[in-house]
Amino acid sequence: MLELLGKTQQKLLRLLNNSKEGLTNFELADLLCISRTAVKQHLASLQSSHLIDFGTLDKTGGRPTQKYILTSSGKELFPRQYSFFAKMLIETLEVEKGSNGLEKLFYLMGENVSNKYLPMLTTMMPKERVEKVAEILSSLGYEAEVVERKEKKEDSRIEISNCVYHEIAISCDKVCSFDKKIIEKLTGKEVELKSCITLGADKCCFALKK
Repeated sequence: MLELLGKTQQKLLRLLNNSKEGLTNFELADLLCISRTAVKQHLASLQSSHLIDFGTLDKTGGRPTQKYILTSSGKELFPRQYSFFAKMLIETLEVEKGSNGLEKLFYLMGENVSNKYLPMLTTMMPKERVEKVAEILSSLGYEAEVVERKEKKEDSRIEISNCVYHEIAISCDKVCSFDKKIIEKLTGKEVELKSCITLGADKCCFALKK
């Protein structure tokens, strides 16, 4: 978040955010009312954090001067309304397709995502495959791990300690069908959702049946 940075760096990033073409260190020094040396130090720090990058060279008179621009990561520091837009989209789809139709859509989305990873999983032994599925989920933003089974009818469990779309899931529990389908498709096992963060649990727990 932008607020975690110092005030000068916040101002610097805001200036770059408002400048499509980017700004040079000389321009930034004038706008921030600080020395060029100080600007260079801030630029180096922000660049090492991958928040800014080199833009074009400013060739307007004299020696060309390097411009700086925000990276995609830098732009993400500024407020976005992804959850708001996604909730509107889901509400519209539910009106159009109905509750059952919406759940089927989430299943289809989960299947489409899973198809990308299936080729690397089909030749793995069951235990290795489940561990790999947890790795894939983690690469998609889930904090996932494999834990021992809690019931005899289970093979094992995959627990997820974060909800990647918490605000959306609170208002539409059908979205959990997306996670369930991914885990079913990737593990090749029937899956039962045992607990859910949006219902007050500490973790989302998916039991893999034998």
